[in-house]
Amino acid sequence: MITRRTAVAAGMLPFVLPHLGSAAVEARTEMGEKVIINIKTWMDGHKPPDRVLTSML
Repeated sequence: MITRRTAVAAGMLPFVLPHLGSAAVEARTEMGEKVIINIKTWMDGHKPPDRVLTSML
């Protein structure tokens, strides 16, 4: 009989690892740059390129 523990150990069950990619330095740098661009764009009186649309919520 295969238990959950043995299935996990054998690699038979998938794992969900959220935000693993966001821990990379490159990803964090890119996210920070997007924030700066969005703030500067908004302060110049334009709509930020990465804004959240309420119609999408």
